[in-house]
Amino acid sequence: QRNIEFYAGLGGMTKINTLKEILEENPFVVSNPLNYAEFDYEKTWIDFQGGLKFKALNMVNGHLGIRYRGIENHIFFINSITQAGTFDVILNNCYIFNFNADLHVRINDNIKAVADFAYNKYDFIKARLTNDVPITIAHAWYKPEIELTLKGIYQMNERWNFNMATYLEGRRYALTGNTYDDIKELKPIVDIQLGCDYNFNEDLSFYAEVKNLIHNKYQIYYNYPSYGFQAFVGFKYRFL
Repeated sequence: QRNIEFYAGLGGMTKINTLKEILEENPFVVSNPLNYAEFDYEKTWIDFQGGLKFKALNMVNGHLGIRYRGIENHIFFINSITQAGTFDVILNNCYIFNFNADLHVRINDNIKAVADFAYNKYDFIKARLTNDVPITIAHAWYKPEIELTLKGIYQMNERWNFNMATYLEGRRYALTGNTYDDIKELKPIVDIQLGCDYNFNEDLSFYAEVKNLIHNKYQIYYNYPSYGFQAFVGFKYRFL
């Protein structure tokens, strides 16, 4: 059994920036759905990935990886200057560097811990609006430099399991929508969640979740704060 695995790869691709994918990420975008050329093709002319995976003592699984991409027409969002409370698509040519570290630890048969860390850096070549009017871009709008998730899982028995997770996104930047010089730094996202599941049988289970335990009114997008404290209950049923 291999306990350390190295990997590396080099490639590239071209894909269309579809309105459906854009709205799934940001539903507040205002655009002309008939003008598909507005979104253009995203071309990745270089995509390098490399890293290592490792195991230790049948208790720890880890992954360290880097990714470096050169992308033409990568999508970001900016607050619309013409329509308040909405967002426009901006296409940028940029280089993106990502570093990821994942760690899964089995403390015992009942307790597991997971940690995921990501560092993201954007270097811009040029920027343009969808109407081809060039602007100077200062930041990777709404893209966090640091992302961190910590999660603990406790399986009490075959029926009950509990989990607790903390999600963190570092500083992000937004245009306020007045001019391209009005930049606002959004406060970091900190979201603490609790959850439990009860497995009634192999097909039916019930769950309860509490999200944003500390009632942090962070903004994923400028002027759209998240909900505060949230509680959910429900069930899951598996069909054959």
